[in-house]
Amino acid sequence: MTKLRELREIFCVVVLFVAFKPGQGQTSSNVNTFFSAIQRVSTSITDVIPDWYEYHYDGDDLTSIGDGGIDMFDDGNRIRFYEDEGEIFKHLKYGDILRFQQVEYGTSAGHPFLALAWIKNLENEKHDYSMEVTGEAGADGRGNISVESGSFSRKGLTTSYHVFQIYDARDPSIVNLHFTVESETLWNSQSGSFELVSYSQSTTYANSSVRLSGDPKNILMGFMLLSRRPERLLNSSLVEQVLTIVLDSLADLGSLTPVRLRDCGLASLTAEEDCIKVLESPGYPNPADTDCVWRITAAAGNYIRFNLTTVENDESITLFERPNSPSKLPGLDDSIYYSRGNLYPPLLTTRNNQIYLLHHTLFATRNSPFRLTYHSVAPSGDVVTKHLDAFSKITQTIIGLVPRWFNYPYTDFSPPLNSLVKERVDGIFQDGNKVQFSIDGNITNSPLITYGDIYRTGPVQFISAMTHPFVSLMWIDNNSTEMHDYMLRVSGTYEGPALVFENQSGIIMQSGFTAVYHAHQASSFRPSDSKLIFYIESETLWDSVPGTFAVVSATGLNSRNYDSTVRLSGRPRNVLMGYMLLSRSVYSSIVPASVIDEIMRTLVNAMPRDVTAFNSTEEKPLKQCNGAVGLSIIFKTSTGLTIAWIAMVYLMQIM
Repeated sequence: MTKLRELREIFCVVVLFVAFKPGQGQTSSNVNTFFSAIQRVSTSITDVIPDWYEYHYDGDDLTSIGDGGIDMFDDGNRIRFYEDEGEIFKHLKYGDILRFQQVEYGTSAGHPFLALAWIKNLENEKHDYSMEVTGEAGADGRGNISVESGSFSRKGLTTSYHVFQIYDARDPSIVNLHFTVESETLWNSQSGSFELVSYSQSTTYANSSVRLSGDPKNILMGFMLLSRRPERLLNSSLVEQVLTIVLDSLADLGSLTPVRLRDCGLASLTAEEDCIKVLESPGYPNPADTDCVWRITAAAGNYIRFNLTTVENDESITLFERPNSPSKLPGLDDSIYYSRGNLYPPLLTTRNNQIYLLHHTLFATRNSPFRLTYHSVAPSGDVVTKHLDAFSKITQTIIGLVPRWFNYPYTDFSPPLNSLVKERVDGIFQDGNKVQFSIDGNITNSPLITYGDIYRTGPVQFISAMTHPFVSLMWIDNNSTEMHDYMLRVSGTYEGPALVFENQSGIIMQSGFTAVYHAHQASSFRPSDSKLIFYIESETLWDSVPGTFAVVSATGLNSRNYDSTVRLSGRPRNVLMGYMLLSRSVYSSIVPASVIDEIMRTLVNAMPRDVTAFNSTEEKPLKQCNGAVGLSIIFKTSTGLTIAWIAMVYLMQIM
């Protein structure tokens, strides 16, 4: 009876979530509604501020304000939104409105500028939601800073606010107004703790960050950019007049109707070795108003290879090993791979025989189709793939150890896939993460490795994977008595000169293993580049013969071009060399030494104890499968409701 009751509860959840009347299945958005309500009173807001200054939107990339007119900024008003430590909406272009899971977020480049996040959190989970505004102010150290906070209620709504200001600097003032709005009666809100986490201590920068923590539900979190010229202080009375106008407009909306999304997806798909199957969004190539989940399974011991042939800029594909729970869609916490739009590698191979695939329409206002092919791949039999399998099981642990992890995109490349190049204005590299290896040769003349390929050269097996973190692994099985130099090099060009540079080395002796590592880290006003290069051996578990592991070169301070090269020399046998790319989204911040140590301990603990080669199977010639297109089954009831039945079947099967 308990199992039947659980099934019945899940059935009810899914029907409530996916049932809709014909004509009501179009994507709607509460955050869109809020934007419309506040934009209707934008003139009233600017009118209430004496000497309102109408700043210019003159940024090159539509993610910032360059000058703003009359030296208001030196490239400022960059907005980021975080859930816990993960930046789920990164550097959106002004005007984008996106959604993911329990959050809808967007910006509006009007007067005033607005950023809004509608936090549903219907599962009542504990989370930290942070909104961060960064940039350089035109004040350049002149003028004063003011910080004020407050809260009040009006017409059934309650607002709390924090305001950071730069004024009296002979430039238009900068007023960062952060606020939340909630209503227990109108929105069924549940409060959280809203605090000002940090702000600039000088007028050189216009940075401020707030956090909403606890288990908040149905709360609007917002940011508004205000300005005056002459650059006078905006006192708390004027701030509350602005927020009163906002509350009155939101109160006119009355009670909010929950936004319903459609789910779709077959309960189970099978990947086969001898033919390629195709998976498409429903109605492809027409737009799909859906969040879809599929489970794809290969034979035991095999992997699954995907070729993402069509994914629009407005879409995301997430591959994950297991769902968070049977009653909701998965999140990035469970993902082993995440892409947005054209930020995907065309070819990707999983490290397990079963994978769940979530197709998510990022934009709340428009939708696009997707198409991919997939087939099963037998294991290669190489020892280095055992190490890669072990690494794939700890990627989320590693990401969780790095404060404010930056999920760098794999983007803007064409085959061969051998570098990460500039795609976003605040990316790490101009053209970087170029990996090379050599045996007794000139490492600079060695070809760049292609991401995802396996190399077998003499006693060396080498592989890399476009995971987060990116990893390259080099297994050395030298059974001869000859001396050799094995070299590993990572090079490239940064977006700008490094302002902070630090080298760290260490030794970890644990669980029968000895690990030596060198961390070369660089950071500036962009996400950090932390290259962690390591060497692992075990005399008792792997029958290793150690070598001498040393740094050949490491980039210095203020250099745009970087080169991190290490060498393992002697007669090493049954040892592993490797490299992983770590990054933090906090500017001018590197990964702490204690975190590097913990990452290495995590890696050592995950290492396989058995390093004998296993049997492999040659890949079979591939052909196109018949009837391989993935479809969702949808039917209409006599009452006029349309139900995505397969989504319910999927949820029950993965319990």
